[in-house]
Amino acid sequence: MAANKNLKYLDCDVLITKCCDRLVALPKTFLSAVKDFDEIVLLENLEKPLIGVAQNAGKAVLLADPKFIIETKRRSSNIPKFLVFLEESDRNICLQIDEIIGLKTIKIEPESPKAGFGKKLTPLLRTKLGRQNLIYVKVEELFNSLMGDQNTIKKEKPVDFLKENTSIEENRTFLSFVTENEKFAVDIEDLNRVIPMKDIEIIDSFSGCSVPMANFSDSLCPFIGGGNSKYAFQAFYSSPLENEEGRHTIAIGSEKKCELHNVPKSNLVRTNKHDKIKQKKCDLSDLKNLFEKSSVFGFDSKNNEHLRVINLEGIDALKSLYPFSPKLKNVASGEIYETISFLTIHSDTYNYLLPLGLLKKVSHSSEIKISKNQHQNMLGYTELENRVTAVFDLSVVLGGSDVSQRNFIIFFEINEIQAALAVPDINRISISRNLTHKDIKGDHAAKFQNVSAAKIVYSDKIYYQIDTADLKERFLELSK
Repeated sequence: MAANKNLKYLDCDVLITKCCDRLVALPKTFLSAVKDFDEIVLLENLEKPLIGVAQNAGKAVLLADPKFIIETKRRSSNIPKFLVFLEESDRNICLQIDEIIGLKTIKIEPESPKAGFGKKLTPLLRTKLGRQNLIYVKVEELFNSLMGDQNTIKKEKPVDFLKENTSIEENRTFLSFVTENEKFAVDIEDLNRVIPMKDIEIIDSFSGCSVPMANFSDSLCPFIGGGNSKYAFQAFYSSPLENEEGRHTIAIGSEKKCELHNVPKSNLVRTNKHDKIKQKKCDLSDLKNLFEKSSVFGFDSKNNEHLRVINLEGIDALKSLYPFSPKLKNVASGEIYETISFLTIHSDTYNYLLPLGLLKKVSHSSEIKISKNQHQNMLGYTELENRVTAVFDLSVVLGGSDVSQRNFIIFFEINEIQAALAVPDINRISISRNLTHKDIKGDHAAKFQNVSAAKIVYSDKIYYQIDTADLKERFLELSK
């Protein structure tokens, strides 16, 4: 940030983004990474704007939805496509963002007394970008509102050309869960995902496995937990290998909602060794004692509950499940597990999948002005970013007789070809990479008006992954 000749303003380099149809500016100096929207862990119990956990460079980072920060609503057409990671000192947060506009230098008022909207103080500053309203996020104040004032943490101080050998205290993050009415915790670094039990299929044990299996659609792994479990989390329970192979995974049930806990290292307490010696030998039918025995340290929650942190790698009884456990990618590689995000187009008959990277914009049909023409294959023309764009109907492009109302207009860009498609309904979905198809033409199970598509079964639904090269040719064919 630099002072402008006009003392009333400061020049600030920012990343211009869009969230829920609002322009949001993020100071460039706090940016640590920008990634495509990838697999995240959503947790329901967090205080808004926090909604879950994302991963960056092998570290778990709290995820926030800016809609709660800028106090607006997310419409069905507002689909997050990017994860923007912010860092200030040792504090990190991730924001889910709909669009990335680009880097720009803007002018802001220094030390503005107005922070946010109305009387409620928020870490925001309202300004203008041309004629459009722009929301500037004051990142330091955002961190302070979510994690406490960094100035309250003891830092290094100069004393006669020397510095005290002190540093900001490191925190560790744990996920708590409940088994047999007892609350335990697991290190977030060993967490893969958290899912409600209603979204998981439990299969009876087979082929010599002593416990049921949990079907996560992309993987099948052993499940331990009671029949009254409300949630399940998938965790790694074998040691990471030097050759970066995957780690064995297991699903563990929780009788209540899982919670996140940020704990200073100094608050971690070693488990009393004498307590562990007294514990009897237990097996997978006695999870409470099994977890207590594996615990090497614990911590006290804000509610003065003592939580034991379990060491899954140290539970010998779980090693018998290795032959039935899939090996998923180690979190140290920087991803929880590999997925690909798609835009889903729903019709009366089929569910189509298109790479999220092709998407330029989604708008409600009522917001788009279409100029009619005499071309029988088109609905007409509209404009996006000063480019005239042909608008097609889903049934014309991919066939079928779906006559339901077209609620959305989707703008695509495929190899510099821009086109728009009128569709009934849309959504976003992340599917494990091993379920998707690299060679759609070679693996295709169907053709929709000469557009190849490969079949994917995910969460008991059938999807068709569309070949984008064929889709481009279809748009060009219909434009003639």
